[in-house]
Amino acid sequence: MRIHKKLWWKCIGISVLAVLAAVSITSCGGGSGDGSASSDGVGSVAVLLTDGPTSSYDQVNLTLTQIELIGDNGASAAVFSGERTVNLLDLSDDAEVFSLVDAPAGIYHKIRFTLTALELVRLDESGAIVEVVEPELPANGKVDLNPRMDFIVSGEEPLVLQLDLDADKSLQAIRLGNGRYRFRPVVFVEIVSGATLGRYARLEGTATEVDTDAGTFSLCGSRTTFRHHRNGRWGQWGRGDRANGAAANGVQDRSRCIPVTTGTDVSVFTGAGAASIADLADDVEVAVFGRLVRSSGDTAFTMQAQVIAIGPDEDFAYIKGTATSDYDAGSNAFTLDVIRGGAFDTGATITATALEGARVFTRSGTELSLDDVTAGFGVKVFGVPTGATPELQAAVVFVNDVASAETELSGTLASLDVANATFTLLGTAQGDVCVRVRDRADIFLIGSDSGSQTSDAVSLEELSDGLVADVYGRFELTGCLAASDIIVTAAAPAVEE
Repeated sequence: MRIHKKLWWKCIGISVLAVLAAVSITSCGGGSGDGSASSDGVGSVAVLLTDGPTSSYDQVNLTLTQIELIGDNGASAAVFSGERTVNLLDLSDDAEVFSLVDAPAGIYHKIRFTLTALELVRLDESGAIVEVVEPELPANGKVDLNPRMDFIVSGEEPLVLQLDLDADKSLQAIRLGNGRYRFRPVVFVEIVSGATLGRYARLEGTATEVDTDAGTFSLCGSRTTFRHHRNGRWGQWGRGDRANGAAANGVQDRSRCIPVTTGTDVSVFTGAGAASIADLADDVEVAVFGRLVRSSGDTAFTMQAQVIAIGPDEDFAYIKGTATSDYDAGSNAFTLDVIRGGAFDTGATITATALEGARVFTRSGTELSLDDVTAGFGVKVFGVPTGATPELQAAVVFVNDVASAETELSGTLASLDVANATFTLLGTAQGDVCVRVRDRADIFLIGSDSGSQTSDAVSLEELSDGLVADVYGRFELTGCLAASDIIVTAAAPAVEE
C-alpha cells in the first residue's frame, strides 16, 4: 500500500478522500507568508506527477492540456495549461515537477484535468514497437476529482498537488468489442502544505548561479511549466527556460528556474562515479533528486537536493527491474532482472554495484539503507552503466517494498457486513471470494456529471449489495482477499460490439 495513502489531516486528524483518489490535505496553521504573494490575493501551487509502480505496457504516453482547481459557482483556476505528453512509466518511483504556478487564493472543491490522447505501447526485447493501443478517453476527456473536503489556496502556505496516475488500475481497461479499450483513470491525489512538501521528485536541466561554498544553484531549462502573478497581472504560461523577458501585457515573469539547496548529506555523482559539490559549475547539465521546500526568498519553492548527478543524460541510465538477490555488503552489490531500461536488454540479469554515497528510498520518500534491498522487491536504479560487463554503478535505488503480487478481482457485492468490514464478491474468475476491507482502503464510486467523468470517494457504509466492483488486494492465510482499493460502478459496464 502506498505510504502516501495513509489519510490524515496532520493538525486535526480528519481523513480526506477524492475521486478515484486518496487525498491527504496537510497544513499546520499560519505561515510567515514566505514564498507567497498574499498581497496579490494569490498562492503558489506545485503539481507533481507520478505513476503506480508497474504496468503491462512499456510506454503509457498521456497527453494533458489542462489541470484546474474548481471552486464556488464553477470558478476555476488553471495550474497547468498547454499541451504536454508524458510517459507515465518514467515516473514510477520519483515524481516529476510538472508545474510551478501562482493561482487565485480561495477555497476549492475539486480538481479537473483534461486529456486529449492516450497511447499504450508494447516493445520487443530490441526496443522495436510491436503494438500500439489507443484507448477511448472518458467523456470529453475531462476527469473531475471530488474530495470530500474543501482545500485552500492562500498566501500563507505554498501548496503541492500530487497526482499519482495508477497505470495498472487505469489500464485494467474495460474491454470493448473489436479489441478496443476504454481508459478508466485511477488517480491518487495528495494535497500537502507545510515546510517540506511532498514526495521525492526529479528535476533535469542546466545549473546556473552556482555557489559551491554555499551549496546552492539555480536549475533552468527543465520541463516544468511556470506561470506567475506580479503587480496585479498574470505572466505567460511558459516552460522552464531561462527567459526573464516581458510577458503578456508587459508583465515581467519571474525566472523560470528553480532554486536548489544542498546539505552536508547530499550525494553527488558524475559519469566517472562519486564526486562532490565542488565539481558543479555553471552551464553544466544536472539531474537533481530531492524534495520541494518553502522558499525564504521571492520564489515559493526551493528544491532541497539529496542526490545530484552532473553530466549529460547519456552518461547515466534508469533501470527498472526486480531484485534477484539481497544486497551483499561484501561485494557491495545486488542483482536484478531488467523489466525496462534502454541501457540493458529486457529480461537480462545485471549486477548493481553501489557507488560511494549511494542512496536508497521507498516510492513515498522514506530513506532506507542498502541492506534493505531484498530479493523479490521491485527496484528502480539510477546510475552509471559500464560497458565491459552487464553492470550498473548505482547512485540511487528506489524500492517498492512489497514482494507479494497484488490481485485484481471483478464481481458483484453480496453479504455486505459493515460492522465487520467484510463482503462476498460474487462471480469472479476465482469463483465467489470473501473480502476483508482494510482499515485504510480507498473506495471510489464511478459516475458522470455534465460531460465529465467523476467518482465519489465513499465509505463502506455507502455501498450496498448488487453493486459491481473491481477489488484490489492480497490474499491472506484465511483465504480471504484483504482489499486496499475498491472501485465501484452502479451497473456492469456495457460491452459494445
